[in-house]
Amino acid sequence: MQKSNIFEVATESADPSAPVNPVNPINPINPAPAPRYIIDIEKRQDSNGATSGIGWSFDVLNGVLTINDTTGNTYEIIGTGTQTSNRVVVTSGADTNIILSDVNIDVGASNDSAFDMTGAEVKLYLKGTNTLISGGLSHAGLEAPDGSTLTITSAKGDGFLDGSLNAYGSFGSGAGIGGGGMRSGGNITINGGTVTATSGNAGGAGIGGGGLGDGGTITINGGMVTATASALSAGAGIGSGGGGYGGNITIDGGTVTATGGQAGAGIGGGAREYGGDASSGSGGIITITGGVVTAIGGSSVRDYDGAGIGGGGWGGDGGNITITGGVVTAIGVGGAGIGGGSHTDPTYVGSGGGIITISGGMVIATSNDRGAGIGGGGQYDSSGTAGQGGTVTISGGTVIAESANGAGIGGGSNPSGVLGSGGVATITGGSVHTSDNLFTGGIQSQPTNGAGGNVYLAALTVDPPIVDTEITAGSIGGVDCAATPNASAGVYGINDVLTDASGNVYFWLPAASSESIELTAGGLIYGNNSVSIGIGNNSAATLSFKGISDRGVNTLAEIRQFYNASGVFTVNSPQVVTIYQGDGKNTQVTLYADDTMYSVAKKINDAIANGLDQGRYVSGGGNFCAIADGTENTSESVYKKVPVYSDPTYNSDGTVKEPSVLIGYKTYATMLVRSAIPGAGGELYFSGDEDVLQALGLNTIQQSKESEFTVTVYDAHTGNMINSPQQVSGNVIYGAVTDNIDVKFNPLANISVSWNEKTKSYNFSQISEPYTTIVHIANNETVLQVGANEQEDLTIRLGNMSASALGLDGILVVSRELASRAITRLDAAITKVSKQRATLGAYQNRLEHTITNLTTASTNTTAAESRIRDADMSKEMLNFTRLQILTQSGTSMLAQANQLPQTVISLIRG
Repeated sequence: MQKSNIFEVATESADPSAPVNPVNPINPINPAPAPRYIIDIEKRQDSNGATSGIGWSFDVLNGVLTINDTTGNTYEIIGTGTQTSNRVVVTSGADTNIILSDVNIDVGASNDSAFDMTGAEVKLYLKGTNTLISGGLSHAGLEAPDGSTLTITSAKGDGFLDGSLNAYGSFGSGAGIGGGGMRSGGNITINGGTVTATSGNAGGAGIGGGGLGDGGTITINGGMVTATASALSAGAGIGSGGGGYGGNITIDGGTVTATGGQAGAGIGGGAREYGGDASSGSGGIITITGGVVTAIGGSSVRDYDGAGIGGGGWGGDGGNITITGGVVTAIGVGGAGIGGGSHTDPTYVGSGGGIITISGGMVIATSNDRGAGIGGGGQYDSSGTAGQGGTVTISGGTVIAESANGAGIGGGSNPSGVLGSGGVATITGGSVHTSDNLFTGGIQSQPTNGAGGNVYLAALTVDPPIVDTEITAGSIGGVDCAATPNASAGVYGINDVLTDASGNVYFWLPAASSESIELTAGGLIYGNNSVSIGIGNNSAATLSFKGISDRGVNTLAEIRQFYNASGVFTVNSPQVVTIYQGDGKNTQVTLYADDTMYSVAKKINDAIANGLDQGRYVSGGGNFCAIADGTENTSESVYKKVPVYSDPTYNSDGTVKEPSVLIGYKTYATMLVRSAIPGAGGELYFSGDEDVLQALGLNTIQQSKESEFTVTVYDAHTGNMINSPQQVSGNVIYGAVTDNIDVKFNPLANISVSWNEKTKSYNFSQISEPYTTIVHIANNETVLQVGANEQEDLTIRLGNMSASALGLDGILVVSRELASRAITRLDAAITKVSKQRATLGAYQNRLEHTITNLTTASTNTTAAESRIRDADMSKEMLNFTRLQILTQSGTSMLAQANQLPQTVISLIRG
């Protein structure tokens, strides 16, 4: 999970100096088989003290271990890393497995090979650190010439780097690994381990042929491989020795760095033999389908520079070069980045680019002097003709082709600035980035007369596709261009283009002219804003497109950040990324392999505008997410193209031996994601597959900031101030009305949001002064009558326990920071709920007490009623009669008693 209000996303990184994971690692694990014999190269015996066994013997006197096994046995040759002059010979016809474990062989003082397997088939497994140094004039460090089959793997299995091998050719013309002097390389395959191969000084390749030897068949499937032709050698880093044919070279995985010698290519041909046949120095057949490959042409003597990938110096042709995958960086000095090497003889036919086909991967091809980025090599004689572009076809991948003086794609140049012919270039797909002199020197121009030809640029991607858009031309020498050219009448023309929904571009360029042609196409067309198109050998036309720039149009499959540490493309299946907003809202976007960073930006923009409902605050769909176009004024949002230079080398006296040279570019753009809601409520959090989030490179570049308000609360009925003005940060007022009431308002209350095109950011401004709103407080008390008399009641007050009232409606736990922040909010909510439960408990106790009292009264009343209802009426009437008689008798007696005195008085009165 990653978060930000504004964050940057790397859309492309083409830094040749940056470590990159291999695109096609070797997945199967094939460890070394168990050895039948363990032989100590230093002690000259096996683990049992024997000096010979089945399939092997040790010449103790001469220090030679000979292995002649033909049955596929495994022999582990061990050492302690201590240097020894004992050497290994695998006889011709042998078929065996060998494990090298901390073996250090140096026979430089003799005319021998440290490890000779001429004519044999060996599966070599690496354990620990191993060094092979050959001696004499014509031996390879690990000699595996034509007729030999060598497979190198780490002892733990394919693709692992746990074992290493350092192989050095003899002082003469031997390769590091491959053929000795005048011998071609054999069938060499590298599946794993860390392999470093360095040739001798006279002409061998790092891996491949010795001096005048062809490269042989070289296949690299994994591991970390560094192949270097000595600075004084004419050989290639990987390929042929000086004067040899590059051979068949295939790279399908691993990390490969190849550097040519004095005139050799990084990968391909060594220096062309002076007066040699057409194949001498040519690149051969080179196929790259995966891995991380860096190839640097030789540059010790600038008249003889080889291509990064392709032909060697002195005019070696590029050969047949096919790239379908991987991350490839090819750097030539005078030679092409990919294509022909340079040459110096003015009478010599130019070094052509050969047949170059690119259909996938990321390819960075650079020539630092007069060669083309992709195409022909340069010429170092002013009277000479620079190399022709050859046949270049690009149908996929991401291609960056640049040259200091030659064409981006096309021909090289000579010191007078005369450009070689462009050759034939067809682009039907992919993403092509070039310097301004794209195709300088003409396209499909003929070497004999430099006449212009047809140009096919179907890869000028249109998004959305534009159908039947017309390209109009300017004028040449005051004559307007017409739809149909008429060279005899001095009228130059160009036909309509973009005739299908795929955005295919077809246009015609006339023959050589001293004027330039300005072309303008309407609509959104991918391509450099200004691209030079060569017309023959003597002029260049400028093609200008209106519309989007060429940044960020790579599909995700063409961006190496979307490959994980195992080289697996992370968007092989659709990936869902969830965007959470600080207020609790969330939405989703789905990424597909054929998405570009522009389409990803649009998806994120629409998701924020509609899914998170931020679009209601702004007009025009918002600017919530967009690719920076290089015009923004913030340093973090500018498209950048940074040159990368090599480190200089120095002589022993401190003087510069090799100056620093341009070896490539680091290019990247920025995708900015913005929120139109200030504060924590507008923060954005991204959740999804970890590899996908890492590929996007989310990074917070501006922290959220809460809005600040001054709040005064009045009684709406009396107008009296309830509290004095107080500063509020955020959109919640705590206890301003009463201690028990918090007021939450819209974070954009009294705030307008507007887009600032100059600063590429949202501006927040106050709408009115003051901003007034009315809060209605309703009494939600519940009164219960609990007695028979007036005011015998119970008032119950219940607080709002909703998620919103408790502050839990926007809670997120999708990051450590948010989870930590949520703890405090949850604690506060628990406290509120606990207090409310305690109050409810008190209410419950009071109600239970009242219920008990009422129950007792009800029982007594019922008992009284029962006594009345259940009386014996006969007995009660008898008692009533008795009591009535007694009452009446007493009354009569009293009356009689009262009468007696009266009678006496009457008698007295007589």
